[in-house]
Amino acid sequence: ELAPSGRRELVAGLKAELESCRRAQTCARWLEDATATIFEPLGHDDVASTLARAFIPDVADICAVDLIDGDGALARKAAADVDPDSSPLLVELTQYEAGWDAPRLLVPPRELEKPVAIPNAAEALARAELDARHREILRHLAVASVLSLPLRSKGRPLGRIHVARRQGRPPFGPHERAAAAELALRASLALERGRYHDELKQSIELRDEFLSIAAHELSTPLTSLKLGIEGIRTGAIPNTQANVSRALDIADRQVASLSQLTGSLLDVSRVRAGTLELDIEPVDLAVLAREVAERLEEEARRAGSEITIRGPASLVGDWDRARLDQIVTNLLSNAIKFGRGAPIALSLEAVDGFSRLSVSDRGIGIPEDKVSAVVHRFVRGVSSRQYDGLGLGLYIVSQLVQALGGALHVESAPGEGSTFTVELPIAGAGRPQRRTETT
Repeated sequence: ELAPSGRRELVAGLKAELESCRRAQTCARWLEDATATIFEPLGHDDVASTLARAFIPDVADICAVDLIDGDGALARKAAADVDPDSSPLLVELTQYEAGWDAPRLLVPPRELEKPVAIPNAAEALARAELDARHREILRHLAVASVLSLPLRSKGRPLGRIHVARRQGRPPFGPHERAAAAELALRASLALERGRYHDELKQSIELRDEFLSIAAHELSTPLTSLKLGIEGIRTGAIPNTQANVSRALDIADRQVASLSQLTGSLLDVSRVRAGTLELDIEPVDLAVLAREVAERLEEEARRAGSEITIRGPASLVGDWDRARLDQIVTNLLSNAIKFGRGAPIALSLEAVDGFSRLSVSDRGIGIPEDKVSAVVHRFVRGVSSRQYDGLGLGLYIVSQLVQALGGALHVESAPGEGSTFTVELPIAGAGRPQRRTETT
């Protein structure tokens, strides 16, 4: 027979075991429900918002979700609090916890890559080096314990989840920590799915916009051809030699426009299929650039621009003549289109085994948020309602430059113009590629 003290210990042990089982069951039910909840939304940001709310109030009183954006910056995407009146404090807290080097809910920056549990936040707060207002906000939030978990997918960091309990609740126990860690793993999958969904949605929107623009661009020269032919056939345009000659000139320009449009579409198809072929031979870039400038002189004159060329009389390298012609043509045509009638400068030089060709205009420039994307497929720096074109020219340039082992650099500012610089290895394609850069 057990002594009274032994019975008390046995009863206490059984109670603790039962409480542990109860908490394990509660956490398991919460994990199941939370998993279903975070996989309901499709968009990336919607998943983040749902994830923050999933911890409230069953597991935590406060939750914040920090994610790495497309530029590699760590930013707070969502936050939730069991107390709605604390929302303004959470919003204010965000400005103190933005960026990789900022402390987040008492988690020091060096700990951002691994799970962190702080059972006594008051002690951690006393030791932390924080701004006075930052410290005051955390005290107002009455944070008692903190759990911070990494979000990762295929070994790649996605961000972190920070959850906190207020004073009056016990610290996160082993069951809560295990359930939260498991939800972080599942949330990583949901966030990746959300990212793929957003990318697919954007691709579909770009495709639909491109198809609409392409239909318009293809129909414009066809309509002009049709009107000219019908005018002569019906007698609406007198059948004189001068009129016929003018109609043929217009038809020739429209056919050239159609040929350029279809050629661009074919180039995109070849690039995507990996079937773009290069015919490498010695080419004088300086001579070729002057030939292209001369060919586009009339187009530039009609736009009110003048093309000036600065550089050596000869710059020979191993390149594909036709593709190099296409690169220079697209860059000059782009400068003519968006140059607002201002002078256009083309410069050439050889630097450390690379040729450097720059085309600068003083035109409308590119919005800051589109500079890095302007060389992508179907991306346009301006509205299609203001300027025609398929949004393929710079994409084709960037792909051709990469195929030749070079790099395309973009510098632009709204209202100040743009400079596109192409660097190509003089020894020809096959040299290590330089990265495309935008500023």
